[in-house]
Amino acid sequence: MRRLRVIQWATGNVGRAAIRAVLERSDMELAGVFVRDPAKAGRDVGELLGCGPVGVMTTADPAALDQIEADCVCYAPLPSAMHGDDPGADLSNIVHLLERGLNVVTTVGYIYPKAYGPVVVDQLERACAKGGVAFHGTGVNPGWWGDLLPLVMSGLSRRIDQVHVLESSDMSFYPS
Repeated sequence: MRRLRVIQWATGNVGRAAIRAVLERSDMELAGVFVRDPAKAGRDVGELLGCGPVGVMTTADPAALDQIEADCVCYAPLPSAMHGDDPGADLSNIVHLLERGLNVVTTVGYIYPKAYGPVVVDQLERACAKGGVAFHGTGVNPGWWGDLLPLVMSGLSRRIDQVHVLESSDMSFYPS
């Protein structure tokens, strides 16, 4: 069986969890890792995970990823707008990866791309067509933790006296 080669874009909480999951699977291979912080660049990703070397060096140069043969990218940085960067930077990165022929799974807010308007949807669809690949936006927001999870968990209860959920997130840069 051919192993799927995965590039991980970013090594925050979600990125590190994704790297561990890829490393644990026999049908996947970690092909590359992009880091935002130049201090993390050029290191074996195992150092960032706190484990032994895994043989994959990190890079802070997005162009270096173009030299890596891979099947997909797990694109999981904090949204660019949270860094004060151009809010369109994530879309530009994603479109580039798709056009290059890499499937992209992301957690940066494209759960429902239509919320960003027809121009964004068109860009994503054209990039997928050009690269012959797919795009998938995923995550636990909006509403999963605070809305759906309590309802699902209530099925395990005989009696509910109160459900109190408090979610505090800066969603000002998301259109939904």
